[in-house]
Amino acid sequence: MKLFSKKDRSSSRPAQTVELSEKNIIPRIALLALLIVVALFAFGYAINIWISVEPGWQTVSDTSTSQNCGDDFTLLYNLGTGENSATAERRALIQLYNELCETAYELFTAQEEVEDCYNIWYINRHPNEIIEVDTVLYEAFRTIEESGTRYLYLADAYSMYYSMFYSENDEEAAQYDPSKDEGMTEFYLELAQYICDPEHISVELLGDNQIRLNVSEEYLAYAEENGVEMLIDFGWLKNAFIIDYLADSLIENGYVHGCLSSVEEYIRGLETEAETEFSFTMYHRDGIVISELSDIIYAGAVSCVYLHDYPLTDEDLTSRYYVYNDGEIRSLFIDPEDGCSKASVPELVACSETLSCEETALKAAGIFIAEEFDGEALAEMTRDGITAYYCEDGELVYTGE
Repeated sequence: MKLFSKKDRSSSRPAQTVELSEKNIIPRIALLALLIVVALFAFGYAINIWISVEPGWQTVSDTSTSQNCGDDFTLLYNLGTGENSATAERRALIQLYNELCETAYELFTAQEEVEDCYNIWYINRHPNEIIEVDTVLYEAFRTIEESGTRYLYLADAYSMYYSMFYSENDEEAAQYDPSKDEGMTEFYLELAQYICDPEHISVELLGDNQIRLNVSEEYLAYAEENGVEMLIDFGWLKNAFIIDYLADSLIENGYVHGCLSSVEEYIRGLETEAETEFSFTMYHRDGIVISELSDIIYAGAVSCVYLHDYPLTDEDLTSRYYVYNDGEIRSLFIDPEDGCSKASVPELVACSETLSCEETALKAAGIFIAEEFDGEALAEMTRDGITAYYCEDGELVYTGE
């Protein structure tokens, strides 16, 4: 059935001329002005209601339009506990949180150049040069050095694994997998000879926030010949360092009534006193079956690290893990010795009241990223003030207090 046609359009009535009475203009203008005032008042009231918040626990999100790392973190905060109103406190907290998320992104990104910022991207492109970096980066490099680990130098391996995670099928993924492709096995073993040797690559701390990425001529030649573009990258550890920076900065600015968590389940409690209990769910993988194991409850200024060799969210599945059709899983938890993804247990939670997330993660990594579970190493971690949780025979096991 035709709803509209040219004939319909031509049948419209002819236009008519209408004269307005001048005596009605002034009242109508006054009425219009009154309606505008009422509308503006209503709009302002609605905006005030929208931005006003009641005291209590709220999720505070970054609102920055600049590149930042806010999407990777959740800040839960008890607003209105200080001298200011909940609305005023939220406004100030958001402003600070925006600035921190922007700065953290700029410093730790290995994928993007940032003007006037000597970040990871810049350091990668200026080996063997003295560079003055931000204090946050300098201290991050110090923590890596003190840990004695080589995860920082797995940058090219991380790049390969990211390509694996974004693969559309098993055949494509296997091309990046040293456990399945002989060519990749040889490549990673060659690469490991360089990344595991401080004589070939290391970040040297020179004092006064100055560092130098020392890279041997042999490794530079190998990198150029084999298309190795990045020499250092924090990889799976990046958000552990960032959450410490965010949490420490919030605490320094007096925001001590909340907690921060990342998409990987790095957690930092902000409360200097254990006023509130928080919890997160720990899962257990048995073969291809993943189920809830226990709720981990914590309070106070605690650091928690939840390492697991399996994806828990859709985002995990597309950016941090690859699951083959037969159930085999690959993750960013790479052994520097051979470039292979490893986990001695499916999951490991490590919590500390004295260590930061980055320190806790680096200590836990030595146990988690391994062929076999090392009980002695776990005991050593406990002596360092870390409580560990893992699953044994289907039951939750914990060490320490």
